[in-house]
Amino acid sequence: MLALCDVADRYQLTIVEDAAESLGSSIGATHTGRFGRIGVFSFNGNKTITTGGDGALITDDDLLAHRLRHLTTTARVNDGADLVHDMVGYNYRLPNINAALGCTQFEILDNKLAAKRNLATRYRDAFGGAAGVRYLSSPPWGDSNNWLCGLMFDKTQTRDLALNSLNAAGYQCRPFWVPLHAMKMWADTPRAALAVNDQLSTCGLTLPSGAGLKAAIKR
Repeated sequence: MLALCDVADRYQLTIVEDAAESLGSSIGATHTGRFGRIGVFSFNGNKTITTGGDGALITDDDLLAHRLRHLTTTARVNDGADLVHDMVGYNYRLPNINAALGCTQFEILDNKLAAKRNLATRYRDAFGGAAGVRYLSSPPWGDSNNWLCGLMFDKTQTRDLALNSLNAAGYQCRPFWVPLHAMKMWADTPRAALAVNDQLSTCGLTLPSGAGLKAAIKR
């Protein structure tokens, strides 16, 4: 993000920051979502906190915030009393019942982050001495919310063996996302070499990452 911000400043570009899964994460002393002119967070059901769906935009620009609220409420004027719209608007409002759920989720956000941090520590310790695989820990320049706990294998074959074995044993795991350029509808799209992207996709494995997971009890 810091490098992207430097480029944006140099060429007078506006950054809309996709911080969808990163609530509770930071780069240095700055929370994710606050580097761009607009930050976007997701409250989908699989995120750290959820409203059952939807999400939120954040910005420090008061005029932009007013415009965004106007657009997401179908751009009605006079509080909608006249049923007149002054722009092409959208019905992107978060329903009140979902918003209420989100407010209660924020009250337990710190507890969830602490639980996920503890889970990440247990995974890191468990895989610390394993050959051919490493746990993806937070980098020294940032603090992750540990939304997903991931492993990187040296070889795709080893990743696939671990993935199949863990799922067969009842531990629900999955590979990292397939990159867009590898999907059928984007196969012919021009692109640069994406070696790091490809390696993450073919050698990464996501472990169970829920905040409610408890440590195993030794008997």
